[in-house]
Formats: sequence, C-alpha cells, structure tokens
Amino acid sequence: MSGWYVTTNRFDGDMSTLVIDHLYHLTAMRPDLARFVALPPGYRFDTSNGEDDVWFDVGVAADSS
Repeated sequence: MSGWYVTTNRFDGDMSTLVIDHLYHLTAMRPDLARFVALPPGYRFDTSNGEDDVWFDVGVAADSS
C-alpha cells in the first residue's frame, strides 16, 4: 500500500472497515485536504479542531521505508 489512510474521529482502529477510494473522489468531497496529500512520507495531519495541525511522526516514517 502506498498513500494515505484518511480517517475520522469515529475510526475505532479496525482496518477492515477502511474503504479504498481514489484521490479524485477524496478531493472532490474534501478539497481542503488536497494540500496535505502532497506531504512527504512520515507526516500526519489533523483538521478536527478547526486548525491545521501537521507533524512528522518518526514511527510512521520508519514503517514507510
């Protein structure tokens, strides 16, 4: 798998409930997320608090190499 897992605060950790979708559909529904999918591997983002929080997660970066 290469790409992003985009979840909401309702995600309970069950990977089998995730749905594979095309970037076109994601950005058509949520154009505000388009700039985040250009981030390099290892970055996370959170927009749930009304602000754009972006940070580098070493653990995620190690898993992506």
